[in-house]
Amino acid sequence: MNNLLRLRSVALALTATIVVTLGLGFISSMNEKKPAVNSDVAAFTPVPRLISMNDRQLVDHLSDVPLQLRLSRAAWHEGKLTVDIKVAASIVHPEIIYQDMYELLRYSFTQTNNVNRLLLRFVILDERLKKKHVLLALDALKSKTTPERLDQIKKSNPDIPTEVSEALRIIYTPLWEKKFSASKPNSALERF
Repeated sequence: MNNLLRLRSVALALTATIVVTLGLGFISSMNEKKPAVNSDVAAFTPVPRLISMNDRQLVDHLSDVPLQLRLSRAAWHEGKLTVDIKVAASIVHPEIIYQDMYELLRYSFTQTNNVNRLLLRFVILDERLKKKHVLLALDALKSKTTPERLDQIKKSNPDIPTEVSEALRIIYTPLWEKKFSASKPNSALERF
């Protein structure tokens, strides 16, 4: 009889522990604030973080730009980003150059908060003379670099429209004309 009484006491203590634990969990869940059925709940929307360009992290920032060609030189000074891109002498079509131009313009003016002007030069190295020659240069202002103009550069095959060339102050050199004779807007060459 003694064993039965002990077994009943243990069962009663175990049942009481389970009931108390469940009751505390239920009370705790009742205290949580839940949105009403018809109320709007904000979803997480990532806000793009703009980069502040500076001298110390210039190379780190520019290494994030998906370029096909190699950076040769870069400098940063008071809102002006200057970049030289090295072009291999073996390139025969300008699409790669236009793609890198698009990527640098997009990055400079949409992903940074303090670049107002981009000076970009595509240079080719004369191995024999150990001298750089400019193929193409641009002096673009943020205010003139619209999403529509960026799209036109991205879709350019093989020529950038004259209106875009003039707005972004693109200069095609005689070397460009020689190398890519079918890929040049006439008005830009006349200005050079």
